[in-house]
Amino acid sequence: MNDEAKCLQKHIDDLSEQLQKANADLKGIQNGCYHDDWSIEYTPDYQSSYRIPSDKECGRKMGVDSLPPVFVPSKTTAKWIRTCPSCGKVETTEKVRPKTIPGEIPGTTSVVSEPDFYRQKPSNSLANKGIDIE
Repeated sequence: MNDEAKCLQKHIDDLSEQLQKANADLKGIQNGCYHDDWSIEYTPDYQSSYRIPSDKECGRKMGVDSLPPVFVPSKTTAKWIRTCPSCGKVETTEKVRPKTIPGEIPGTTSVVSEPDFYRQKPSNSLANKGIDIE
């Protein structure tokens, strides 16, 4: 390895160590934060509709096994992002849970959906196998 490559590799290694230390420091700050005043933002993911052309349109001759054109409809996935203004921690979720709120007329209630940041899938290998770890 020539000198320039060695120098660049050393620089990359130093930056990697600095990045790991900064990530550990940030995680320590975020773990010690109370996250009192989250700001929640609704940011839906939108996929526009599209059409997959048929085999004939693509110039493929498949005979009786040829595929027709397929239309894929648009899709919007609800997504929320919350950010802690104190430490900068960011969490996202697509899960919702029902919440009962009082109605306008006394004695009535209404059920609405609110973002559920607490039912995140655990990354534990036991949970991935269907074993409840809570």
